[in-house]
Amino acid sequence: MGFLWTEPLVLPDSLLRDEPAFDDLRTASAGKSVRACYLSDTFQRAEFTASATYEHEGFFAVAEPFLWVGNDSLYPPRWNGVRSEWQRAFFGFSGPSFSGYWGKSPASWGPPLADRLMLDGGNFPPFDCGEIAWHNSFVRVSCFFGVLDPRLISYDIDTSQGLQDRIVHQRFVNAHRFEFLLFHRLTLAWSEMVIYDRQGDGPEFAYFNPINLYYALSWAGTICAEDDFKWDLDATLVLPGLLLYGEFFVDDFQYVGYDTDDSQQFAVALGAMKTLGNATLTLDYSLATRWTFNSRLSTTKALYRGWPFGHPLGSDFQRFWARLEVPVNPGLRVSLGASLIQDGAGSIYEHMPYEGLPDTAGTFLLDPVQVDARAWASALWRIGIFSAGLTGGYRNIANWKHAQGQDISGPYFSCEAGVSF
Repeated sequence: MGFLWTEPLVLPDSLLRDEPAFDDLRTASAGKSVRACYLSDTFQRAEFTASATYEHEGFFAVAEPFLWVGNDSLYPPRWNGVRSEWQRAFFGFSGPSFSGYWGKSPASWGPPLADRLMLDGGNFPPFDCGEIAWHNSFVRVSCFFGVLDPRLISYDIDTSQGLQDRIVHQRFVNAHRFEFLLFHRLTLAWSEMVIYDRQGDGPEFAYFNPINLYYALSWAGTICAEDDFKWDLDATLVLPGLLLYGEFFVDDFQYVGYDTDDSQQFAVALGAMKTLGNATLTLDYSLATRWTFNSRLSTTKALYRGWPFGHPLGSDFQRFWARLEVPVNPGLRVSLGASLIQDGAGSIYEHMPYEGLPDTAGTFLLDPVQVDARAWASALWRIGIFSAGLTGGYRNIANWKHAQGQDISGPYFSCEAGVSF
């Protein structure tokens, strides 16, 4: 729950493990690690990651470059060949009551188990961002700021004068969050986010006040009304051997809804984690309406470098997902999983209809709907400082890329290896 350095406020002992997760070498406690991964899903690609962490008396620094090799049109910018990037490169501090960080980093906010709705850092390129938070045993208050990629609105060349004229809008995101822990079992959280742009100016400093209601400032006319506001409510309930969570996300939040397609859109995520003897069963359901995360202004779409930074499926979808994980011995875990995704033709990338000209095609699961059904099995090993994973599965995708009658099916697999010390 919370951002990168915020641990879940409470989890049952039966759902906690002392050792690092097999599939997460990117933690502050990892020290130094190297990881390689090959994926054969819709595209062929290989990934190589190295990370190093320094910690001393509450201060820490993380450096993690990674390298892609192969063919991948899923992760923007679309690429073939070799590319490299910093996955994490930041510093921060963690104390008894205050914590924070700044640098290039993924950011996640919401229940700790599922794909988050407001910010899901495992699914988009890292950007320059930071958080500062105050907390005690009952409440946590967080304030977040990020610099998104700029948007070039116009580009003109005057050949007679040899001059160029460019109008660039710099995009920002601010957010704040209040988390409350009740009875040591129930966590309730409210979050507000604003995506906005400024031409030739820096960020809006009023949004750095964690107590201000962002939309109230706009409603009062003190902030640009074109900024895009989002609200999010989530809850986590802990019972012996059971964890339940839910998240409700409202996009383009407004006190009074207008008769336009983009106002008051929503997304929902519900899930549970249950222990069954030594095994753990995880279930998750999520959906988003057609115009969620979208905007009539290209500068306020919930995109970074062309990639959704909310739920990785973007808008106009519903997904069912399940996994059963069984520890065979202290060094080996196996799991079985299945998912069903109904992805409507609506997209976060599509142009919204102009105000007064509503689109009558529908707001949820727009035809033709792509239906992606998958089942898989995986094995994860850890021996000392070494770890390895292997996943194999079968997929069947109907109406591939929303083309009626265009179906694909077949097996897929991935493998990875790492060392941490």
